[in-house]
Amino acid sequence: MFGEHHPLTPKAGPAKVAWGLSLTHLLVLGIGAGLSYRLAQIIPPLPFKNFVLAHVHHFVPLGVAALLLFAREGKTGLNLAVYLAYLAAYRARRKVYVWRR
Repeated sequence: MFGEHHPLTPKAGPAKVAWGLSLTHLLVLGIGAGLSYRLAQIIPPLPFKNFVLAHVHHFVPLGVAALLLFAREGKTGLNLAVYLAYLAAYRARRKVYVWRR
């Protein structure tokens, strides 16, 4: 009735599976790690004596996956992967222009 407080139920967020990450985060990071492993099998290490510098280019797919997951777009606050998916859907959709005189 009038004057009674009815709080909205909170939305359930994604369940944290391991290390504070959801299942989709772990899946995307696993795909990035798998691509990094395959890249390490195909491309030889760089000619440096330091092990880390010699193999740093093998971690590019894992870095891109982490960037897409954890980087946020400034205006909307969406993570970069979701923002790029929305942007691609917006660009690909059929647009109707209405011209008035």
